[in-house]
Amino acid sequence: MKENKILILATTASMIEQFNMHNVSILKSLGAEVHVGTNFKKPGNITQLESEEFKKNLENMGVRCHQIDFLRGIGTRKENKKALEETISIIQENQISGIHAHSPLGGIIGRRAAHKTRTKILYTTHGFQFFKHGPIKDWLLFFPVEFFLFSMDGCNYND
Repeated sequence: MKENKILILATTASMIEQFNMHNVSILKSLGAEVHVGTNFKKPGNITQLESEEFKKNLENMGVRCHQIDFLRGIGTRKENKKALEETISIIQENQISGIHAHSPLGGIIGRRAAHKTRTKILYTTHGFQFFKHGPIKDWLLFFPVEFFLFSMDGCNYND
């Protein structure tokens, strides 16, 4: 039986630390080889020192950690392309069988990488970027991208 290798993907290390440690534990208990792809150098709302300690803790748990140079927010075209290439490389080099993506940009890049490598993906939204009374800027920016990726995922409302 082929071993499941799961990549948990988010733009910041703090997203992994604050929202995904339970997912890491569940996957480990199911016998999966767990990989984390995130920006440990610009870790979000934890300090650089906390990020380094967090990475050590993950590695001590047997989790393989990968630096991906995600930017926060929407990033730039150049940096997003670099993060996409880094993600694809991690998937291919480690024979990743599934991705669990988080955060708006992590979700976008994760789904693009999954489609390019034909890898299964689950995207969990956090702080959804558009909702009934959300800022119009977020609607204009994220809704078309999410709608496009949703349709690429083969989803429809009749399922």
